[in-house]
Amino acid sequence: MVAATLLFVAAWRVLGAARVGFVSEFAVPEQFAPIQRGVYGTVRHPLFWSGVLCSLAIALICPSPVSFTLALINAGYGLIYNRLEDYRLVSIFGRAYGDYANAVPHIIPAKPGRRFTLRAPRIERS
Repeated sequence: MVAATLLFVAAWRVLGAARVGFVSEFAVPEQFAPIQRGVYGTVRHPLFWSGVLCSLAIALICPSPVSFTLALINAGYGLIYNRLEDYRLVSIFGRAYGDYANAVPHIIPAKPGRRFTLRAPRIERS
């Protein structure tokens, strides 16, 4: 639970309330510049993954077949969500997000030059 909270707070501090609420998506997509500092330079979608970690922590704190099932469903959906969200953000922000997604891992933080995760969809946009 502590790890989930720390990840959430770190992501919130980097983005701020307006970006957490996706306000920038409705502004001027052509001016989008992905944030690559803090936790966003280490892993994509950290706010979402903090929720997944929280559900896993709850399953460990309150063990039951239901809590473990829900945690596994949430984790499985996280893998699908990452791919869908990447496609959505590439369709909104184009190459700027595509380049960011190709440089920053999905889930497992990686040292520069080391890849552990699937790559985001590559885009070719004119």
